[in-house]
Amino acid sequence: MFSVEIGNCVASTRIVLFSQRRVRSASGVVAILPACRDPRRQFKTSIRRLWIMRFQYHFAPRFVLLSILLAAIVAAAGCAQIRKVTYPRDFVYLTREDVSSRMHRIAGHMGALQDLLNDLSLGADGQRVADSMVDHVDAIGQLARELGEGAAGTNHLLLDAHLGEFTDTLESARITLSASPPRFYDTGRLVGSCGACHRFR
Repeated sequence: MFSVEIGNCVASTRIVLFSQRRVRSASGVVAILPACRDPRRQFKTSIRRLWIMRFQYHFAPRFVLLSILLAAIVAAAGCAQIRKVTYPRDFVYLTREDVSSRMHRIAGHMGALQDLLNDLSLGADGQRVADSMVDHVDAIGQLARELGEGAAGTNHLLLDAHLGEFTDTLESARITLSASPPRFYDTGRLVGSCGACHRFR
């Protein structure tokens, strides 16, 4: 009787001439080996079969899981690129990062407009305040175009629903700020529109 241990697989094989012999692993798997006249050759064959069994029942499942995981990662990375080329040419595809970064920049300009309105209420020069406001309004307009203003649509339904109204308010603010003398009502309405849209989010 030979007892062989490979890793955590234990096997026993009995040498019987002109008969079959079995190799059993610790997991209960039995491999039937052909009869062999040479005990040394029989022993080496048993060792080789045990290594094969160990790979099949311990390493092969891990390779399968790793392959599935890698395939899923590659597929997920390619989905965004595929969706970009399957939309119409005038369609704007926005990622979460696209929306978040531009919204934060718009919020910064809105804060600056609010500060200028506060300066105006404290007696600051109206024309100087209006000129500064126009710069911020123009910057907000550029960000609105990057978010899909004027396009056929975007993949962001909430933006599609409110962007047109927002740009109308933006244009009214620009026109009244450029008037002589400048008027600031629409600018205040523009700043307030952000709070009205975001107060429930």
